[in-house]
Formats: sequence, C-alpha cells, structure tokens
Amino acid sequence: MKLNDLTLLVLELNSAIDKGRNEKISISETLTHIEAGDILAWLPSAVDADFDLSLQRSRGSDREIVEAFRRLANVVDFERKFGIKYGGLCALLALTNELIQQQVWKE
Repeated sequence: MKLNDLTLLVLELNSAIDKGRNEKISISETLTHIEAGDILAWLPSAVDADFDLSLQRSRGSDREIVEAFRRLANVVDFERKFGIKYGGLCALLALTNELIQQQVWKE
C-alpha cells in the first residue's frame, strides 16, 4: 500500500462521518467485518455512502489495508488507545491514522 491509499481512505471516512453515518455502525460490527476480511467491500452499503476505493483496488492495496486493520484490531483497546467507544467509522479512521503513524506504506 502507498501513503496515498491511506490518506484517500481518511478522506472517504471523514466525509461519511461528516454526513452523520458514524451512528449507523458500531465498533463491534466493524470488528466483525475486519475479521471476515470484507470491511472495505461491506462499508459503502453499511453507511449508505459512495466510497471511491478504485485506486486502492486497482493496486491491490485494499487487501493490504484489510490485513493491516486485522493485525491492529486484534491488539488495540479502542477506548483506551483512541478514546473511541461507539462509532465504527471513527474506529476505522483511528486504525487508518495508526497505520499512517506506523509508516506501514511502501514508497
């Protein structure tokens, strides 16, 4: 994955949160889909938003992002680490931010 893949995902998540879609899904529901490996495929219909992930899919980065989410989600306490208790989109935004901070992308 490239840094651009992650920052574009931040934009999509931020837009959905701004439209009030964060209340539609919980952290536990989000974690279920992360574990199933279908979070990015499921997300647009779950929040009634049009996510443009075509760039990530064309490069195969969507699979890398899901795998990175899976690794993080298994070890993170969302409320303690990120201050997030309810919102699934906020959890995804926090995970994406964590990936950026950990500099997991390739140049």
